[in-house]
Amino acid sequence: MSSAKLDKIFEAIFQRPVGDHEDIFDLGANSLTAIQLIGQVNEAFGANINMEQFFRMPCKQTVLAQLQGTHTAHTA
Repeated sequence: MSSAKLDKIFEAIFQRPVGDHEDIFDLGANSLTAIQLIGQVNEAFGANINMEQFFRMPCKQTVLAQLQGTHTAHTA
């Protein structure tokens, strides 16, 4: 799992680097942006990010934690 790859996805959407704990809605995102972001992450990593969990804590760290959990599950 490449966090640099995840950084690039967030940067492409928000046109700037995004901190791990920055709330995407504070950056100007709306629910459609969030769905597009998670769709790109799912496609890039072959993941299935839990949208409900993401909407509770809409930041890169939430996505990263889910990706790491998926990666751990696939390698166990």
